[in-house]
Amino acid sequence: MSGVVRLPGELRDFLELPGPQTLLIRGAPGSGKTTLSLALLEAFRGEKILLTSRVPGRELHREFAWLGDNHGRSITLIDTSEMDETVQDVARVMRHAREVLAAPRGADRDSSQFLWLPPPLQDAWARLSPTAPTLVIVDSWDALIESFLGEPTDPNDLVPDRAHLERLLIRRMSRAPAHLVFVLEREEQTSLDYLVNGVVVTRRETSQDRLARWMTLHKLRGVRIGNPVYPFTLEGGRFESILPVRPYATMRSGPPDAEVDAMPGHIWPGARPFAENFGRLPFGKITLLETDEQASSRVAELLIAPMMSHVLRSGGHVLLIPHSSDTPEDIFASLNGAVPEERFLQGMRLVIPPGPVPAGKERLWHVVAPMGRRDGDGASGGLTGSDALRFLHDGASDRSPSLLVVSLQGLGAVARSTGIPMDQLASAQLPESLVGAVRGHPMHAVVIGRDDSGLLDPLRAIATIRLTLTIRQGRIFLHGVAPWTPNFVLADGSEGRPYELLRVV
Repeated sequence: MSGVVRLPGELRDFLELPGPQTLLIRGAPGSGKTTLSLALLEAFRGEKILLTSRVPGRELHREFAWLGDNHGRSITLIDTSEMDETVQDVARVMRHAREVLAAPRGADRDSSQFLWLPPPLQDAWARLSPTAPTLVIVDSWDALIESFLGEPTDPNDLVPDRAHLERLLIRRMSRAPAHLVFVLEREEQTSLDYLVNGVVVTRRETSQDRLARWMTLHKLRGVRIGNPVYPFTLEGGRFESILPVRPYATMRSGPPDAEVDAMPGHIWPGARPFAENFGRLPFGKITLLETDEQASSRVAELLIAPMMSHVLRSGGHVLLIPHSSDTPEDIFASLNGAVPEERFLQGMRLVIPPGPVPAGKERLWHVVAPMGRRDGDGASGGLTGSDALRFLHDGASDRSPSLLVVSLQGLGAVARSTGIPMDQLASAQLPESLVGAVRGHPMHAVVIGRDDSGLLDPLRAIATIRLTLTIRQGRIFLHGVAPWTPNFVLADGSEGRPYELLRVV
């Protein structure tokens, strides 16, 4: 599963570089730039100055209460929205000063260049310490510089253009150990891209009416960019970056969440985030989990393992047709020690194609029930469909319900080993068999399949809960089709939870 951090390590490393440093954050309106800049302020351990035309000082801590004490360093706010001086005003003052004082045009060039900066930046410059690291964020640079440049009114006023002022500002800020961050309301490149040390681009996109947010680290001089792309969310007004998933071999759900309030007629899904966003598992119904081609069987297990753990711990039975690559050892390990081995051996059955038991694995392989078929004279070659149903139904009760979990890939492997035609599975027989197995019993069925599998088509119409799981840029995204939900990212659990579902907003 993914880890969640306030800022990627690359940006934290950039903030630790000795100043001067310059960073450009650009992206379309509403793509998360302001919240990212505030996260930079939160992480920076030196002095902090925010020039803002977006968030007035009186609202900053109300809207972003998480800023808190900021390591004992308060944020100096400079409100640029009330600036009424323009570059033309500066030009007239400087021309008048030359006329009155009869000073040569090139006199005190450094001072005159300083006067060309917008007054809020002059204010920020005056607050810089010559020795203490300082972070200065201009949000937004577009609003500030466009207001300052205004409309030219006097052809005699020889005023610098935007590009000249940007170069002048960067040269001026290079005299102090400061990090200067420009926030721009655009996604396309500008001349600033070539002047600054770092460029970060944010974007928001929608697919199937669901939001996704992405941040791309285009360059960070002096920092090794290990991962250039990060999805993020603004849940709770906080910028939270989502790390890539760990290697599949190391991914495990934590122990199941305790069921705090039993709901008659439903199975607890083993994880509070699942129950809160998708609901519980109703008796006699089916949940369908559709995965894309990049999702391994281990990804689906992260959601299914807490369900199985809860059912086994409550005394119920689990019948599992696993992915053909999964062994009893894999399934037991996926429960992460939440179920004692004896209870696992008693309550779990795995249906897999017939085959030899690996040497030394006999104990856990006791749960394997190889699926066979009866020949013409009634001899059994292994577990039959009626045997499987009997195992599920025997002893199932409201307090100890049973769970049927079917990997369609594993079901196909079993079918091939027993000579059942796949086109027969793809017909109405599969949904009818699943519905018949769970209807009227204290049990629930979960079906896992690739979203391009033809076996899913007849199941979509009968599933009570439909979830879609996809892998993008090494992160696990999950959303509900029924019930409809926004995008979530499957993240490491906290406070003993098996996993978290981080809402993308």
